[in-house]
Formats: sequence, structure tokens, C-alpha cells
Amino acid sequence: MKHDLIDLHRVAQDGTRIRASAGAASFRSGETLERLMRSARAHLVEVTRAATDPALTARHAATMARVAQDRLARLEHALAELPDVAAIKKKSGAKDATPRVSTTDPDARVMKMADGGFRPAFNVQLATTTDAARAIVGVTLYAPVPKPRSKASEPPDPPIDPHQPKPGDSDAVAAWRVRMGTDDAKQIYKERAATAETVNADAKAHRGMAATALRGLDKVTGTACLFALTYNILRFITVSA
Repeated sequence: MKHDLIDLHRVAQDGTRIRASAGAASFRSGETLERLMRSARAHLVEVTRAATDPALTARHAATMARVAQDRLARLEHALAELPDVAAIKKKSGAKDATPRVSTTDPDARVMKMADGGFRPAFNVQLATTTDAARAIVGVTLYAPVPKPRSKASEPPDPPIDPHQPKPGDSDAVAAWRVRMGTDDAKQIYKERAATAETVNADAKAHRGMAATALRGLDKVTGTACLFALTYNILRFITVSA
């Protein structure tokens, strides 16, 4: 901005799903998580007691304790995430209503990937300027409004207009619905594919963001920020040359 190389008049936002460092088998129900947590607490007590054994070195004892504490912390985190997962399943109308959370990375969620399969992942959202710079920044939202769902076999009478505010909408959401009903907004949204989606492609094809070996939202967010910094430096070199 200081060098007048980017224009913030319009920004395109798009998400890219990054494979999480967690296996599908690590997702457990609340009942199983409770049982595993009781076992982890008992194990931590045993490890703490064993640490007094003179046959163990201080380093070995500390490592055992840290591993046991980390496992217990992940299980507690997983249990804390269950209500959010349950709310998402209820809202989406998933056939399997049993919420499950990963014991490996409780922040990961099972998502539908580009190949149609379902795997643990993170959804990284990137906002990009639509000018020649295509820098990652941060937006008045132009995104498609979902079509109304109807459980009945017949369409509702009168038809539901998705671009009209709904009861319970915040001011921002209500404004977004109305905005996306205009021809100008529909035209603006077409700019997204030529900007935001190219950034996502760069992230996965050239910056190693197709999958992550890190665990937790904080670390994945840090990785995304480092990518954004690297990408912007390269774009700065390109547009200022």
C-alpha cells in the first residue's frame, strides 16, 4: 500500500482444504473419549509414581510424564470440541448424528475433499485483491447465498427468496443476502475464480499446503500466515519489477 502497488477496492475470498495430520480412525464418540480420558488419567498417576524409581533417569521420567500429560490434554480438548461438532452435524442434517472428534488433533474436522472423498482437514480462508498485484489481505463479502432447503416433496408456497433477510440474521448477514441478489454483486462474484482460486492453487502446488504435518488451529493458522507472507513478497517483487 505504501508503494501504491495494490488496490483494496475489491477483494476475493476463497477457501482451500488442507489435509490434517490425523487419521480417520482417530475420531471417537463422546462415550469412547470419556473412557479413554479415565484411562489416560490413571496412566498419568502411574507415570508420576514411577518417576520416583531410582532406576529411571530424570530425563526419561520427564519424557514419560510429558507424553502422558499431552495425551490427557488432547483428550480433554477433544471432549470440549464435541458440542461444536454436534451443532454442525445437526445444522447440516447429517445421517450419522453421532459427533466424533479426533484424539490426534481435536481441531481437525472431516471434510469433503476435491476428489470427493472425506478426510480430516482444515479449511483455510484466503482473501486476495482482484487487481494485478493479487496480494493476500483481509472484506465486504460476496459469496453465493445457499438455496433454501425443503423437507417436503413440494416446493414451499410462496417460494422462499434466499436474498431476503431471515429471522435471526445479524445485520451483516442480512446485508449480505440482499447484496447478493443484485446484478452488480453477481458480476463482481465472477472475478473470484481468476484471483482467489489461483492463490489456492499456488499454495498447494508450489508451497506444500496440500497437507500439513502440524496439529491444532494455531499451528495451521501460523502456516497459512507464513504462506501469505511468502506469497506477498513474491508478488511484490513481480509487480514492482
